[in-house]
Amino acid sequence: MSKVSLLLLALIFVINANAAVTVTVNTDTRRYDTNPRISEVLQPYALQQPWYWPAATLYRTDSNKPEQLRQRVLQLLNTLGQQTSDLGLRETYASLGTELLSWQLAERVVLAIDYDAARVKPELNPRLDDGEYLLQLKLRPEQVYLTGGIAQFGAVPHKAGAPVKEYLASAKLLNGADSSQLAVVQTNGQVQIAGVSYWNLEQIEAMPGAQLLVLFAPPLLDRLTADSNITQLNTLLQQLAVYRILP
Repeated sequence: MSKVSLLLLALIFVINANAAVTVTVNTDTRRYDTNPRISEVLQPYALQQPWYWPAATLYRTDSNKPEQLRQRVLQLLNTLGQQTSDLGLRETYASLGTELLSWQLAERVVLAIDYDAARVKPELNPRLDDGEYLLQLKLRPEQVYLTGGIAQFGAVPHKAGAPVKEYLASAKLLNGADSSQLAVVQTNGQVQIAGVSYWNLEQIEAMPGAQLLVLFAPPLLDRLTADSNITQLNTLLQQLAVYRILP
C-alpha cells in the first residue's frame, strides 16, 4: 500500500474517531461515537413516563445563532428606547430587554419528536449530525407562558378549549403593546398570529406549554413600512421565542 493511501486511511480514522454526538435527555447525558437515529436516542427513555410528545423538543446547544439573535433584539430595543421621548415606552423596552436576558436559549431542531412515529416513519427518524444536543421530554404541561409587551411575565394555567384572548383578561399591556393581536408560539415550534380584538377575533387555542407573545404596535406612519424597527422587533421576537428553552 502506498504512503498516500496510508495517510488517507489514517486521516479517515482520525476523522471518525473525533466524530461524536452528545445528547442530554432532560438531565441524563450520553455520548455516541457514531451518529444515532432519533429512535436510538429515545429508546432508553420513551417508556419511563407518559411523555407529552407534542412538547418534546430537540435543541443544538453548540450553536451561536440564538445568542447572536438575542443581541440583535437587545440592540434594537436600545435603539427604540433612544428614539422615543415617551418614558413609558422606554420603560417597556428596558423591561423586555431584562426579560430576554433571563431566557435560556438554544437552536431548535425542526423535527416532530415522537418515539412510536420515529420507528415507523423514516422522515421522523434522521441521524443526528455531529454536535451537542438537548432533548427535552415532558409530561403534559399545565401552563402557558406570557411574555412581550406586558407588565408581568410568567406562567399562567392552561385553559383547554379556550381562545388565546382569554389569557389576556388579567394581563396589563404596556405602552406600545398591540392590543389587537399576539403571536402564539405553539409547543411544537409553530408560530401563529392570533387576532384578539373584537373586529379580528380568532378562535386559536394555545397548546399546553405554549408561549403567548404580546407584540408591539407600529406607529401609524410606519404601518405600511415593512422594514420599520417595530416590525423588525416583532419578527425577531417570534424567532427568538422559538429558541427559548422552557422549564
